[in-house]
Amino acid sequence: MELKKEITKELLAESFYELMLTHDFEKITIKMITDSSNVIRPTFYYYFQDKYDLLEWIMVKKIFENTDKLIDMGMEIEALKCIFVSIDKDRKFFTNAFKITGQNSFEEMLGEHVFLSFMKYINKHPVADNQKLKLFRPETIARYYTIGIVNVIKSWLFEIHGNKISADDIFEGYKFMISHTFFDLFKK
Repeated sequence: MELKKEITKELLAESFYELMLTHDFEKITIKMITDSSNVIRPTFYYYFQDKYDLLEWIMVKKIFENTDKLIDMGMEIEALKCIFVSIDKDRKFFTNAFKITGQNSFEEMLGEHVFLSFMKYINKHPVADNQKLKLFRPETIARYYTIGIVNVIKSWLFEIHGNKISADDIFEGYKFMISHTFFDLFKK
């Protein structure tokens, strides 16, 4: 029975994923998702509250299940890189998802999961014994880095030379930025 439930959930997700490649999120209806999945409408609501919930489930499956495993194995740098690689693998889907704005924006959704990943790292590795860092709560540090990575990802998808920059290159650029101070980045 559990296998059937998982298959049905995957069918709904695959249907929604395909629709997101060709339709604006706002125009996708639950009926379109269920018709494409060959399930009845109540079945959708058995698994998901709404299409935002389904979008988040897909995002977690495609990005954060892998990053969480890497963090658990002590491979935190690889976990960060995995975010970029996973988004690049499904670039069109995630670019379209970023177009969702408002109260349930994808940017907010992604940010919350990135924040949880940073907090997972912080909980494994306490903040360095530094008087200046002690001024900030771990949550503040995690939010600071969350805002940065989400904005880098968004600008990578929409602004930076179109599709010409690989996940590896943008990750290396991001890693360079976070390992240097703001003032190190500019000529004096």
